[in-house]
Amino acid sequence: MLDGDQDVYFNDSRPAQNAKLKIDGFEIEVPENKIDDVIPGVSLDLKQAAPGREVRVFVKENHEVISGKIQKFVEAYNGALGFIQTQHKIQKGSNGRSALGPLGGESMLRSIENTLRRVIQTPQYGNESPITTVSELGIEFTRGGTLNFNQEKFNKTLNSNPKAVAAFFRGNGFETGFVATVKKAIGNATDSSFGPISNRKKGIQQKIDRMNKEIERKETQLEKKDQQLRQKFANLESKMSQIQGQGASVAAMVQQQKPAG
Repeated sequence: MLDGDQDVYFNDSRPAQNAKLKIDGFEIEVPENKIDDVIPGVSLDLKQAAPGREVRVFVKENHEVISGKIQKFVEAYNGALGFIQTQHKIQKGSNGRSALGPLGGESMLRSIENTLRRVIQTPQYGNESPITTVSELGIEFTRGGTLNFNQEKFNKTLNSNPKAVAAFFRGNGFETGFVATVKKAIGNATDSSFGPISNRKKGIQQKIDRMNKEIERKETQLEKKDQQLRQKFANLESKMSQIQGQGASVAAMVQQQKPAG
């Protein structure tokens, strides 16, 4: 074929066709061989056409992935709490003096810390789940004020009642459910218009603006004072020159009036 001894011809061309399949008796036609939105969380790759052939698909929860996401949440939460706690600790500055962190004693930071703790401690109701707190899933506070994730306890609860765990986290997806509660709390804290962080930034910026205006006013005053002093110094030099000239004239007149010899 490649050395030119024999030619290959394709006489028939087949137009592309959509893939057709039935899932639970419902016929579906798709333009591609990969389907992502038929079964939530499942991707189907159609390898070959097999009319009339039935394929059974078994889907199981990947507990490692689920617990891994919970672990990432706990780590992110502890990261935020750790930052806040560091600000309140006494630290040594570059000058050797001890002082709180840059945001130490900041009321806004305390408010956010209380909000984060309240999200974890407040029971969740209206989720159609017997689980009401994250502590039942192995997420608990330590004595140091951070979270600890007991993966064994979580997996045990997940294996015994996965629907209850899903209902606890998901709720109705809007007003109820642990995930919705966390999103709402963080959204309120970081709201660019009315959130405490935004309000605090605006307050600090207003102080900075007032200080900058005060600095500009002082600089203007200093500039005027400098000009006044320079003018006074110039006038003084002029008067000194006049006095020196007058002194030279008087000395010359005295010299002329002295008797000769």
